[in-house]
Amino acid sequence: MAQILIADDDYAYLSSFANGLEAFGHSVTGVNRADRVLPKLMDKHFDIVFLDVIMNGGGAITYLHKLRESHPDLPIVIISGMPDIVDSPLYTLGLRRANARLHKRISLEDLNAVITELTHD
Repeated sequence: MAQILIADDDYAYLSSFANGLEAFGHSVTGVNRADRVLPKLMDKHFDIVFLDVIMNGGGAITYLHKLRESHPDLPIVIISGMPDIVDSPLYTLGLRRANARLHKRISLEDLNAVITELTHD
């Protein structure tokens, strides 16, 4: 199963995300600030990264581009609890290098399907 890194400053969502995907057999590591993603990637291999659009330590647009520079083949998924933001023209342009953009209300089954598709797991 996949080694997953998620960056989200909503502790309740981070915990639910981890618990739900661990039930599918995935290993999940969570960080609550975007600026903690790169150090984690230097310490451990991850198959996929999830980034919240807006959070402490920088948002998805900034870190998506930094991750693409250092890890060009790593699947990166943008998540947000605000679908209007993810679908807005400004964010769509800034987030175009992501492999997927998802609303946080996605079902665990659909989320697992996205992980399987992007990691070929």
